Amino acid sequence: MPMAASGLSRIAAGQRGVALMPLVLTLVVAGALIAAGTNLVGPTTRSMRIETTRQLLDRAARSVIAWSATHGRLPTVVEFVAAAGVRDDPWRRALVYVYDGHLAALSGGGLCGRETTTLTANGVTNTAFWILSAGENLSVDTAPAGSGAFSGAAVVSPLDLAQVVSLADLRSRAGCLGRTTGRLVLLNNELPDGCSGQPYAGDLFTQGGVPPYTWTVPSLPSWLSFSQVGAVWRGGGTPPVPGSHSLDVSVADAAGSRIDRRFDITVVPCTAGP
Repeated sequence: MPMAASGLSRIAAGQRGVALMPLVLTLVVAGALIAAGTNLVGPTTRSMRIETTRQLLDRAARSVIAWSATHGRLPTVVEFVAAAGVRDDPWRRALVYVYDGHLAALSGGGLCGRETTTLTANGVTNTAFWILSAGENLSVDTAPAGSGAFSGAAVVSPLDLAQVVSLADLRSRAGCLGRTTGRLVLLNNELPDGCSGQPYAGDLFTQGGVPPYTWTVPSLPSWLSFSQVGAVWRGGGTPPVPGSHSLDVSVADAAGSRIDRRFDITVVPCTAGP
């Protein structure tokens, strides 16, 4: 009997071992899956955070452009958070905002009156502004590294996450190209005709752009003269005889914008009043 009991014990132990095998295999597989998942969580989380940051920068840039369209200029550093609607990136670090200082001032034609900037990013001229996040290394590798107005050549590091906006893009998305406000405009389409022997008055009007303005006319009739008064080019004189005259007029502003237009003046015979 003792021998039989011993045999039965071994059989029972063997059966228990066989029964435990699925549990052991399950635990091994579960451990492997957990380890694999842990290895995947890092890259996945990083990728999601980077994509979230890119979307955040895009929304911030759009908000800054919308603010600029309303105010006619870029926001300053002090105004940036209110304009962008966000201050920090997903790593809880403050966003960096770098911009051309001339675009943050209404003087000089404002946003729509500018054709160029003094800010260059990675060799591309006429940059308006950029917004960037230091990214996961929490270190700004771009130069300049801090927020503020900047003039000159800058290097936006690929290690940072950045949204760069050119002046052309800013002006287009702010609506500057679809309206005359802010741009250099010559308001006249014609000059009045004159009467021989009678005083003549004809003015040219410009607006927008970046003062001061420079007027150029290659040749004028001997009887006609112009004098500039601010944005007005005031013409006067007395035409002695009837005739037709053509004037090629150019007006340019301090930012390099220029408008060329031809005006015709017809002098007809006139008799003096009683």
